[in-house]
Amino acid sequence: MNQPLVKLLRTNRLAYKTIGNETIILDTKIGKEVHQLNEVASFVWNLCDGKHDLLDIINSVCDEFEIDSQTATGDVENLVNELKTKSLLVESTN
Repeated sequence: MNQPLVKLLRTNRLAYKTIGNETIILDTKIGKEVHQLNEVASFVWNLCDGKHDLLDIINSVCDEFEIDSQTATGDVENLVNELKTKSLLVESTN
């Protein structure tokens, strides 16, 4: 039996705003931490809407920034792991 694809979703306690190509995230629960994402990280962040899995996001990064899949895979996996470690992203099978 196939396992459902895991979708990535922004944690719901966050306030965030995209300004230009960067995104500012305010974590309102954990000491009101502020995080700043660059252009590529902001692009990934916007795709973490519960509708896209990791492969969708990697493919979108390849298309948008015209980079090879190996580079995109490493960069996106590192970013997603960092955001999950900071409790900014969660996984959803819905």
